[in-house]
Amino acid sequence: MQIATIQRAPYKTKRKRIIEIDFLRGVCVILMIVDHFFYDYGFLMPSIFGEITGPAPLLALHNCATWYWFWSVRVITRYVVIALFFFLSGLSTQFSRSNVKRGAIYFFVGLIISFTSYQIDVCYNIEGLAMIINTILTFGLAILIYGLYQMFINFIFKKNKYPTIIISTLIGVAIIIAGYCSPYFFSDESTFYYQDITFNNLMCSLFGYGKFGPNGDYMPLFPYLGYIFLGSAISALIYKDRKSLLTPLILKYENMNESILKKTLNGPIYFAKGVGFMGHHAFIIYFAHQVILIIIACIVMLSLGYTLNL
Repeated sequence: MQIATIQRAPYKTKRKRIIEIDFLRGVCVILMIVDHFFYDYGFLMPSIFGEITGPAPLLALHNCATWYWFWSVRVITRYVVIALFFFLSGLSTQFSRSNVKRGAIYFFVGLIISFTSYQIDVCYNIEGLAMIINTILTFGLAILIYGLYQMFINFIFKKNKYPTIIISTLIGVAIIIAGYCSPYFFSDESTFYYQDITFNNLMCSLFGYGKFGPNGDYMPLFPYLGYIFLGSAISALIYKDRKSLLTPLILKYENMNESILKKTLNGPIYFAKGVGFMGHHAFIIYFAHQVILIIIACIVMLSLGYTLNL
C-alpha cells in the first residue's frame, strides 16, 4: 500500500535589503532628526511659549539652535542630504513592485500634512508650521511621476534597458540643472514668500519658485525629481542582479572564524545595522520623530515654568 506524501509549499524567502542604501538613508534620517531638534528649540518653542529667557542651559540651547539654523555649513549640508535622500530613493525604485501605488500613497499623506499643518497655523498662528509643499508630498509626487514614466518607457522599449537608462539620465540631469538655475533657489528666503494660496502660487512653489512662509520643510519638485530619475538610471546599471554591492564583504565577515579581528568588527557592524534599520523605516521615523521631539520639548518647557502663548 503506497502512502501518499504531502508536499509542503516552499517557504517564501524574505527579500534581501540593499544594505548600503539603507545605511546611507539612515544617515540622512539621523541628520534630519538633529536638524528638527534644533529647529524646535530655536523657533518652534518660542512660538508656542514666548521668548526664552532662562534658565541658562535652555537659553544656551536656544542660542545655539538659532546659530546652527543659519550656519552656512548647515545650509549647504541640508541641500546635499536632501539630494542624497532623493537619489537613494531613485536607486530603490528598481526594487519596488509598484512605484505608482507607492507614490500615490505618499502623495495623499503629504496632502493631509499640508492641509492639517495649514489649518493649525491659521488657528494658532505658529510661525513656520504650515507645510504646504512638504517633503512627503513632493516625494510621493516624484515617485508617482517616475512610476508613470516607468510604465510608459517600459512599454515602448520592452526589455531593452539601455535606451531607458540613457533617457532617464538625460531627464534627471535636465531637471536638476533647471532646479538649481532657479533664481530663487539660493536666494534670501524672505524675498519669495507667497501670501495667498492660489493655483498659480502652488504651481510656482511646487517647481521651486517660492514658498508659503518660513517653514523648514519646503521641498520643491525641481531639482529633487531629477535625483529620482538619475538614481533609477544608475540603479539599473549597478543593481541589475538586485543584490547588495557589499554582499561579498558581508559573506566574508559571516564566515570569518571567531578572532580578535571579528570581535573588533562586531561593534561597527552592529552600529551599521542600527543605522540601516533607521533607513529601512525612514518614513515611519519621519512621521513619528517630530511629534516625539515636540512632546519632550513641551514637557521640558512646562516643567521650567513656561506657559502656552497660543
